[in-house]
Amino acid sequence: MKNILVSGSIAYDHIMFFNGRFEESIIPDELENLSISFLAKSRKTFYGGCAPNIAYSLRLLGENPTILGVAGNDFDEYRVWLSQNHISTDCIFIDNDNPTAAAYILNDKDQNQISFFSPGASGNPKFCKDLACFDSRDVDLAILAPGVPERMLSIAEHMIRKDIPYLFDPGQAISALSKEYLAIIIDGCVGIIANEYETSLLEEKLRMTLPQIIKWAGFFVETLGENGCVLYDGKKQKDIPAIKGLQVVDVTGCGDAFRSGFLYAYVNKKSLEECCEMACTAASFVIDKTGTQTHDFTKDEFNARLKKFYKD
Repeated sequence: MKNILVSGSIAYDHIMFFNGRFEESIIPDELENLSISFLAKSRKTFYGGCAPNIAYSLRLLGENPTILGVAGNDFDEYRVWLSQNHISTDCIFIDNDNPTAAAYILNDKDQNQISFFSPGASGNPKFCKDLACFDSRDVDLAILAPGVPERMLSIAEHMIRKDIPYLFDPGQAISALSKEYLAIIIDGCVGIIANEYETSLLEEKLRMTLPQIIKWAGFFVETLGENGCVLYDGKKQKDIPAIKGLQVVDVTGCGDAFRSGFLYAYVNKKSLEECCEMACTAASFVIDKTGTQTHDFTKDEFNARLKKFYKD
């Protein structure tokens, strides 16, 4: 069992479904006059946020994650859930003046999403800006997932000083992170995971090509949803297919589970290709349920699916 530090947002997810396609309701030539509403047939609230989502699947894989983040004055119920799942909450700071962050996610019938994020307590930069809550000598690996830019930078700098290897997951924070912040974080990371859109944003923000970013970061994994991912390792490029033939109910949280599988493999000294295969396998257990911490699997079930799709 390895100790993995998971830094990122903590939130309640409010997931809704629209029985239609966004593209049928949005007129591209009228975006400057956009005024639109969608009728959501259902709404459910789930435990969410990048850090707990990643920690949840890591625990299913048998590792020992510690969440580093900020929650609000409505966190008691969430804390009980994490404790029941044997996930440490010792490094979760509480802002008693604000509620926990909230994500409002609307899915259409093609699994396209429109999301809004209210940072709440996590937007308070005064909390959680160092690693004082734990002994960094016990950390085998970390992931820096999206959060407040000032907090992300401060934590990255602490990990660099403490010699803690960390994976950079810029996600939705790219637009808020300055070029200077990105440079410091990327310079210290062991690699980056980002989706296609985030990759394009990084290139634009840094004014660099993807090969230049790859050379700088060490390795780069570009996730492609139902098409799996592409691994860039030096000058090598490897396409890793996603697991096919599964019922898709909700893709929310797949990316976080992907990162859990990758972290699990990486900290256990697997090759980068095997890391991507295990990442895709972990993500495959999320899509047939609504919510980001509602799935479940045993190590035997995980290994059986991994072997069936990638080893046989």
